[in-house]
Amino acid sequence: PEMTKMKDNVSKHVNLLHSLSRVVEQHNLMDLSELEQQLAVVQDHKAAFKQVSAFLADDKIRDIDKLRLVLLYSLRYEKEGMEKGTITQLSRMLPATRLPGSYISQASEAGEEESLPYSNDFAKLMLGLCGTSRRTPQSDLFNRGVNAVISQGFKGFSKGPENAYMLHEPLLMRILKNVDKAKLPEDKYPFRPSNSQKNATDNMKALKKGPAELIVFYVGGATYAESRLVAKFNEQNPHMRVVLGGTTFLTSSTFLESVAARGMATSPQ
Repeated sequence: PEMTKMKDNVSKHVNLLHSLSRVVEQHNLMDLSELEQQLAVVQDHKAAFKQVSAFLADDKIRDIDKLRLVLLYSLRYEKEGMEKGTITQLSRMLPATRLPGSYISQASEAGEEESLPYSNDFAKLMLGLCGTSRRTPQSDLFNRGVNAVISQGFKGFSKGPENAYMLHEPLLMRILKNVDKAKLPEDKYPFRPSNSQKNATDNMKALKKGPAELIVFYVGGATYAESRLVAKFNEQNPHMRVVLGGTTFLTSSTFLESVAARGMATSPQ
């Protein structure tokens, strides 16, 4: 009986692995993931537009993945895309369908389906809510390694030592490093310590040493990439313990649904 149980467990894992492999190959997810990472860290507008255009014309790529590529491109190359009209070009290549997800069913029940954004209108909505005009300078999402990779172009990573699927480093890492060295700028991250904390704060600045414990809480939701980052930071910095929290944990789908909801709430009636 024990051998049969072990055999059944192995069979389940093999079948699961085959199913996942089939989905990855069917929708070209490996190449898609690599392109998403390159959009986040490589500064090469011409190559980015060419690559994204090619993926939008690929029938293997799912509609939700095509939308995500256009939004990443729009956020990264907002200035160039607006000046050259490439954001509009890419948006027009998206299918004229509404955003999939649980938000659709909720809105339909409320009789608000007509207010939901179409995929090809989403870039404009995203930039209105999350574009450069809505982000503070210290929240630059795309500055990691730009100067180092600008001359390498989109194929510069394929032969390098870095994992091509984990090139992007969330902004949180830069913040944690500054906290650890007591260098977080107070004008951008203000706080008001109590009388009992003031001496401790002054000591941290003098010693250039951060607190022993830190709670990071995201209103609106944290990501799994940030969760991994915190775990890695704690492992590499045992002198400081970081606890990550948030109102939820976001996936790309739930984030897009929240953007759609925000867009509906702020659009003129």
